[in-house]
Amino acid sequence: MKKLFLITLAVLAMPLVCVADEAAPAAQPKRGDFTIFKFDANKDGVVTKDELPADARFLPRLFDRIDADKDGKVTKAEADTFKAEVQKRIEARKAAAKDGKGACCKKADAKKVKDQKAQKAKAQKAKAQKAKAQKAKAQKAKAQKAKAQKAKAQKAKAQKVKAPKDKGKKAKAQKAKAPKADAKKVDAQKAKAQKAKAKAKAEKAKAKAKAQKAKAKAKAKAKAQKAKAQKAKAQKAKAQKAKAQKAKAQKAKAQKVKTPKAKDKKAKAPKAKAQKVKASKAKDKKAKAPKAKAQKAKAPKAKAQKAKAPKADGKKEKAK
Repeated sequence: MKKLFLITLAVLAMPLVCVADEAAPAAQPKRGDFTIFKFDANKDGVVTKDELPADARFLPRLFDRIDADKDGKVTKAEADTFKAEVQKRIEARKAAAKDGKGACCKKADAKKVKDQKAQKAKAQKAKAQKAKAQKAKAQKAKAQKAKAQKAKAQKAKAQKVKAPKDKGKKAKAQKAKAPKADAKKVDAQKAKAQKAKAKAKAEKAKAKAKAQKAKAKAKAKAKAQKAKAQKAKAQKAKAQKAKAQKAKAQKAKAQKVKTPKAKDKKAKAPKAKAQKVKASKAKDKKAKAPKAKAQKAKAPKAKAQKAKAPKADGKKEKAK
């Protein structure tokens, strides 16, 4: 008997030891889904006896059974272990029963069937109410549509009767209104033309300003290019001048170095010339010396021949 009481107590306590969903710990539990971790006031994942409600009768006893290590705290692991043990006992009792179900489960199953029937009846009632509401709504909409169509037909009929009179009045009003409308139209066209003219003038002024701006920009650019070219020319001329001055300075320096030598050469020139003339005379004299000697040697002979000549001429005459 005691054993049966304990098993019944465990079955009734099973919903209290189910662990809350970790993905949504703050979610509101469904109807009938109470867990022992619902009493975790500080949300630290552990339930103590202090956190249990004061008016609970069997929860302290159940707490002691779940608290395996007797440290005054129920953890998730301990709750899972206790749940597994209870489930094991229930399965054993079901297996032992002839009809495959334990006596302790019959009441729960009957309640479950009753709840299912109640839910089904409730769903059917809700469905019937919904169908009724939809039907009523459709009938109401149909009636409203028919009423609107009837009202529209009556209005069209009334307008058809009223149309000839309205047409005559409208034609008369239009005829009276025509001159004013024409004048208004002319004024509107005139205003439009003036507006277009003003717009064209503004666009022309804008284009002129743009052209002047472009011209000024081009002029400034040309001026800048000219200034640049002049600057480049001046720099080039300056560079050439500097180069010429440098070349002139180098030439002057070279001439300065060369001048003493030229001066010495110029100073020596008369002396060298005199020496050259003297040497030439000496050479001529030397060249003439053998000839003079030969002439000197021939002079007595020539004299002798000259002396012999009259005698030879006399002999010749005699011979003749």
